[in-house]
Amino acid sequence: TVLVPAPFHFLAAPAEAAGWFHRRGARLPVFAVERPPAEVMLVRDLASGKRLRKFVGGLAAAGAGGMAQVPGARDRLVDRRARELGIGLSGDDWLRIMATQPERRPETGKVFFSASEDVLEMARTLGMGVAGLQIRADDRGERLADAVAASALEISGGGRRRVVLLVVDPRTPDVSAFEPGEAKRYLNAMRVPLEVWTAGDPGAVRLIWGTARDISRPRRLATAVEALESRLDRQLVVWLEGRLLPSEIEITPEGRRHVRFPGPAAVAGSEP
Repeated sequence: TVLVPAPFHFLAAPAEAAGWFHRRGARLPVFAVERPPAEVMLVRDLASGKRLRKFVGGLAAAGAGGMAQVPGARDRLVDRRARELGIGLSGDDWLRIMATQPERRPETGKVFFSASEDVLEMARTLGMGVAGLQIRADDRGERLADAVAASALEISGGGRRRVVLLVVDPRTPDVSAFEPGEAKRYLNAMRVPLEVWTAGDPGAVRLIWGTARDISRPRRLATAVEALESRLDRQLVVWLEGRLLPSEIEITPEGRRHVRFPGPAAVAGSEP
């Protein structure tokens, strides 16, 4: 996955991208360049879910008044409020959830983090999914940095535009084996972008993760969804010939005029 300058309306042909990438000084043949559907892998702690569901519930109830007795009125209101929280994804895109606690396979004894199937249709929109979907965790403690790293591995080979979305409360203890900095370096090596949102103190989250968007109000959540949508829109997927590790691929000076690899998200200022 690479990022292109915004606005960008030109999809390069493989022949035009032939000099963009190399490995140890040797140019790599480009098989295809495309803008496929997107995939968002959501990692969210329990505290953030509880906090966000409160204002989503308030949105659904706001202005309902005497509409409660009108058949279908509440569903229409929820649909309208969902649109206000930002669409962000289309019907071909995927929204998946990564567990924040691992499971142990009884037959092998190995520990793994499990990811859901696409839940976008159930969530209605990305904003409503981030705020409303339930994610289970028990008293073992949540392993957020580990889940972020597992997310990168899960979506790195899918051939889609992609992003790992971490929604975190800074007060949530993280009992991961990875440090946040290690998880971020792993995502960079896998060429997987990371976006970090919080409904808590953005400054406290930035101390841990280096970046954070404030989604503590519905309008801020909608703005964050729009920013993530824009980030996905700038992605292209370039298919290179050969068996290559992402960390082996480099962009040539010629390629840097057109594309760059995904990096850390820009820190968003507070919105009213």
